[in-house]
Amino acid sequence: MHGVADGAGRSRALRLVSAASLAGRAPPARAWLVPEVIPAGATTLLSGDGGTGKSLLALMLAASVARGASWLGRPTERGPALVVSAEDGEGELHRRLAEIARAEGFDLRALSGLHLAALDGETILAARRSDGTLGATPLFAALEAAALPLRPRLIVLDTAAALFGGEEINRRDVQSFISMLNGLARSCGAAVLLLSHPSRAGLAAGDGLSGSTGWSNAVRARLYLEQDGDARKLSVGKSNYGPTGPVASLRWNAGAFAPAAAFEAAGASDLAKRKFLELLTAFTEEGRPVSAAPCRTFAPRVFAADGRAARVTSRGFEAAMRELLREGAIGLQDYGPPSRRRTRVVLGGAA
Repeated sequence: MHGVADGAGRSRALRLVSAASLAGRAPPARAWLVPEVIPAGATTLLSGDGGTGKSLLALMLAASVARGASWLGRPTERGPALVVSAEDGEGELHRRLAEIARAEGFDLRALSGLHLAALDGETILAARRSDGTLGATPLFAALEAAALPLRPRLIVLDTAAALFGGEEINRRDVQSFISMLNGLARSCGAAVLLLSHPSRAGLAAGDGLSGSTGWSNAVRARLYLEQDGDARKLSVGKSNYGPTGPVASLRWNAGAFAPAAAFEAAGASDLAKRKFLELLTAFTEEGRPVSAAPCRTFAPRVFAADGRAARVTSRGFEAAMRELLREGAIGLQDYGPPSRRRTRVVLGGAA
């Protein structure tokens, strides 16, 4: 132990550890809420312009953590989640969660581990004192009192503009606020996700920064959500513990976000089914029967080789045929003389 003085001149002991004493011991594993995206025990900043959908995305994450489900195709650490909203009331949170549940196919009763705090009136967690320093407010004490026994895996704070009472461009204020949140994260073993709006400069630069680089410097990870029509792009702009770069391309649909790849796959499936029906109609009119069983006239193979296939592959036509048979849009029909009966694919179900 070595004595040192803190900023107020008080003496305190500094604990020193020899690095050699760590030899032969496996280092502790890094704790993540979402592997390589959101670390546990620290504060992550999620920024995005107003209306981009960051509140919805954060609520989807909280629901996924409470259920132990994947989020944007990535695994999450299951456990209680706490959402503190200074922007949306309980009714709006209820509506959004109902839409998320409907889009992802679960019942709201599955969210017993998700706890909501819709703030009315007082919203400041940290404010400047008369001496110019930043300190915790009674609301922050109430947040700690609620979170500690809950031991949440995730705490969502929406948004910094409403919850932070210091000067946004004052690095000391920003650092003090994030230090408070990091302390809460460590005490609970939680990941704190703080939502924020980027400044005009941050929007123009495409990095999502707000006011001062102090915000990016203070947090351990920073995510940025960008919008292009119904499309969104989520990326890691900073990470002390993992890679940076794109996380997911998303599309908004029916009250929730889903990976864009799911929409692309659905679009490809719809095209294959439409082309299958078009070609089956044409082949029927041309008197060219096709079969559902692998043979010389196997419909998927014959259709894929046709110039009207619009680049749909044989495998795509085969998947489309299975779906159309299941839906009853096409069927199988026996034809030919009794001595040489065959089966062909026809429109409109089995004949």
